[in-house]
Amino acid sequence: MRSQSQQIYKDHWQSYLKFGLIPYPASRNGKNPIVPWKEDLPAPCSDDYADWEEKYPDANIWVFLGDNFVVIDPDGPGAEDFVKGLNLPKCPTSKSGNKSIHRWFRVASPIKPLKIGNGDGTFIELRTGNMGMLVPPSIHPETKKAYKWMEGHSLWNIPFPELPKEAYEKIKALLPKQETQPEPRMMPAQAENSSLGPLDIEKYLIHYNIVFKVKLDTDRSLYLLNRCLFNDHHTTKDNQGDSCIIQGADGKLGYQCFHNHCSDRTWQDAREAISGNDPIFQFRKGYTPPQTKDSTILFENALLNADALIRIEIPPKRVILTPWLYERLIALISGWRGLGKTWYGLSAFDAISRGESFGPWNTETPVPCLYVDGEMAISDIQERLRLLGYGKQDQRKAPLIIYSDAYANSLGIPRANLLNPKWREALKALLLKHQIKLLGLDNISSLAPGIDENKKLDWDPVNQWLLDLRFSGVSTVLFHHTNKTGDQRGTSAREDNIDTSIILLRPHDYRIEEGARFIVKFKKIRVSMKELKLLQDYEFRLLEIDNRVEWAWKSAKKKNQGEILRMIDEGMKQEDIASLIGVSKGYVSQVKTKAIKDGHLSKDGKLTPEGIALIRSVFEEENDEFSY
Repeated sequence: MRSQSQQIYKDHWQSYLKFGLIPYPASRNGKNPIVPWKEDLPAPCSDDYADWEEKYPDANIWVFLGDNFVVIDPDGPGAEDFVKGLNLPKCPTSKSGNKSIHRWFRVASPIKPLKIGNGDGTFIELRTGNMGMLVPPSIHPETKKAYKWMEGHSLWNIPFPELPKEAYEKIKALLPKQETQPEPRMMPAQAENSSLGPLDIEKYLIHYNIVFKVKLDTDRSLYLLNRCLFNDHHTTKDNQGDSCIIQGADGKLGYQCFHNHCSDRTWQDAREAISGNDPIFQFRKGYTPPQTKDSTILFENALLNADALIRIEIPPKRVILTPWLYERLIALISGWRGLGKTWYGLSAFDAISRGESFGPWNTETPVPCLYVDGEMAISDIQERLRLLGYGKQDQRKAPLIIYSDAYANSLGIPRANLLNPKWREALKALLLKHQIKLLGLDNISSLAPGIDENKKLDWDPVNQWLLDLRFSGVSTVLFHHTNKTGDQRGTSAREDNIDTSIILLRPHDYRIEEGARFIVKFKKIRVSMKELKLLQDYEFRLLEIDNRVEWAWKSAKKKNQGEILRMIDEGMKQEDIASLIGVSKGYVSQVKTKAIKDGHLSKDGKLTPEGIALIRSVFEEENDEFSY
């Protein structure tokens, strides 16, 4: 039998997960994970962690750093002395089993990892991005000594400080000159039609079949190319981002490739390589194509041969919140009035703009957000944002903008109205001007006063506007009320063009003093099969702790099954149970059949003593079973 002290991974992985680090089991004989992993794969879910805990309880712990964390790792006497001279702020500090000292920081925007050698075996490494670290109490594979947090300098003693820019520049200055590169020259997109908005780089690159990924920096956007425009050997698909087009907040553009041969290349060079002498003003934001009497000419331009269409490399939609919230999406979140929809919505948007996880889902792409509230007092929104952000020192990775209808109305601005085409046009113009990628509309009833919710005809103009936003690159999350049967209220046509539909349900054992507590259930979703495990039913509960709020969450599968067995015992019909729990009648039947087979129900549908004990154990779960 294993001793408790040996179960490194089992006993400690949850501690690191709470700090936003992703813990993988690692071999005692190496410094890499012993399970498959890749940067662009979805983050592990609770089932993965439970599986690893059971399979690899004795493993070391390796944490993935990603773009938010950076570790300074000096190796050698000269390296440690150099780091001590950087005047770094107090930070979490660990010591490896080989006596190397690791200093841990956060970064507001991604930086490139560095590795500097000086010829005598001494080097300094700055680890971040697609890299990781062994953490205490892992055992060093060579010395067999444990990693330790230095006294008073653990994650639990000190929050992650921001890596000082001066320190990063001093470390980068150690690189040989041929490895450094000047900042790219930024210039306007072009002279023609300069009265229009900035160039829409995404639309431009897609039109010319250039494959790219987008990464948002603090004050600029990086369009990471899968190849250098001037030398195919400089960039590969496995090293995407070594060449990129950069667009600043002022709309100016630059080109960068991290190879000396391309160091003097500019946006004008990149434009010529992509589109030659073609005019590109039609890709400016705000451009409206001229009207023609012969609509056939317009349609002709949109016709594509099927074989040609297949060959076009269209970049995949960026995932915002894994796996259910992504680019160019329309989502609907419905719940009974007073359930906590606004808390849920504001919390999700706040986490996305900070690049944090929300419940069991990780933010992959922080994007500029606009949250439109149609009914709350501005003081209530202010208080909720204060509670959500209390004690968080990190800067937002992307802006979160609030439009309060109550505050706007106090300034003499007309009330928000989705039924008013001029209001919709004005909101779209604001979205494009501020480069908003995620819009929240809370809620349909307050933002569409006078709408007949049961008439498809009333909803059609709003639906067409939502599709227009989708084509413009904006994802929209709608918040709505449910009816007495638990479905979204009103016409079913509202869900015709919805990509993701979520219902928030109140648990059967809910008590009013518990505040915001509900089951999150996905009714409709378009994701890959491998991501479905992240879309099980989850129970969310909002807790207020020391002047801040925090969501606790856990799988609701067992509770759902317990509710079903209890209702069967009470003699309820299966279709009524399915409606109340929010599952199919087939699922209720499966639970009943299995319970009879396992001896928890008798054949006439009554709980056995074993079944009563099972129900009691399910409903007596304590809060410490929640994740945070």
